[in-house]
Amino acid sequence: MKDFYRILEVDRKASIDIIEKAYKVLAKKYHPDLQTTQEAKKIAEEKIKTINEAYEILKDEEKRRKYDLQLEREEAKYSQNYSKESTINNSKVRNASPKNTNYATYNNVMNNQNNYNVGPNLTEKEIKKMNKKLQRKMEEEYLKAYGDYLTKNGYKVAFRMNWRKLPYLLLVILILIVIGTILWFVPATHSYLVSMYENNIIIRKLVNVIVSLFHK
Repeated sequence: MKDFYRILEVDRKASIDIIEKAYKVLAKKYHPDLQTTQEAKKIAEEKIKTINEAYEILKDEEKRRKYDLQLEREEAKYSQNYSKESTINNSKVRNASPKNTNYATYNNVMNNQNNYNVGPNLTEKEIKKMNKKLQRKMEEEYLKAYGDYLTKNGYKVAFRMNWRKLPYLLLVILILIVIGTILWFVPATHSYLVSMYENNIIIRKLVNVIVSLFHK
């Protein structure tokens, strides 16, 4: 059975937006008209058929749901067959480092936690949290790669604020304000800051602009 997620190079938990962007990148990359040789063109034509097939399923919620169920059954069947033919070295598995689980998805861990003691005994909540963090990182890296690809090919990419990092930015600003306030009331640093303000025109203009913003 074809793994459409692997074909589109996305995670199984990827949003429709990510899937659509991945499809556009791959469709352009393997467009037959962009290939330089006849052989490359034939390979691209086969590749684009597979990409279109994958996108046709994954872009539709109902088709995707049915496909996911079928894919899980196939993997469960394969896992059962594999476990019968393989012998697991339990001592190595028990001593496995938690770092080895960083790239495991929620489904992989849940499906195998009865057979594998992966690092510490992770709870379902911990596994979900780990998978959510991984998914967020993958989406960020994919969007960055997609933006780099567009920029390299001459497209203009608008800046998009990462709102998840806004609380950290506000925290840094607050810390700087607190430090500045403390230094202002220390006699030695107070005199030094006043001297910088009076003798440096750039700092003086910058301070005046900031003060004017608060006075409006």
